[in-house]
Amino acid sequence: MIEDFNDLLSMDDKRGQVDHPLGLLNGFRSIVMCSGLRDVPLEGYQFMRARGRGIEELVEERLDKALTSHEWIDVFLNCKLQNLIAMIFYHFLIWLCGIPKIMTGLIVMI
Repeated sequence: MIEDFNDLLSMDDKRGQVDHPLGLLNGFRSIVMCSGLRDVPLEGYQFMRARGRGIEELVEERLDKALTSHEWIDVFLNCKLQNLIAMIFYHFLIWLCGIPKIMTGLIVMI
């Protein structure tokens, strides 16, 4: 699922003035892990949302994520999430890419 989850999985998902509350961070990460989901690695610029007035107050966050099951990752081994350099409102666009290849009855990502 690709979604703006409006929450962070780690402190590395935010750059700016104020740290994300640790309770929210641990809660969201715990739910993702207990659900058996995995965050698809992001290529390119790591932050998709920017807000604030001027450079001193700029806050950037990675709220948009692609979460998948371990089974899905096993089928699509080389999938990747890319951050496109285009802004819509205050979010960057993201693209989940990968083309499955059928080989000996199994689907394998090339």
